Amino acid sequence: MGGLFGSQPAPIPAPVKVPVIPEPTVMPIPDDAAMKKKKRDSLIAQQKRGGRTSTILSTEDKLG
Repeated sequence: MGGLFGSQPAPIPAPVKVPVIPEPTVMPIPDDAAMKKKKRDSLIAQQKRGGRTSTILSTEDKLG
């Protein structure tokens, strides 16, 4: 459009650099046996933390 009014044509812009896209990371496949073992171990640890055995009354040291 600049040519219609007698102005200089716009210079051609430099080409844009294309970024290098890395390869996507491969997600690990879940291991069912390991997941079951971890869940079982977690449940056992939760049971050990609960109940009367986890209170101060269950220790051998008596304060009085």
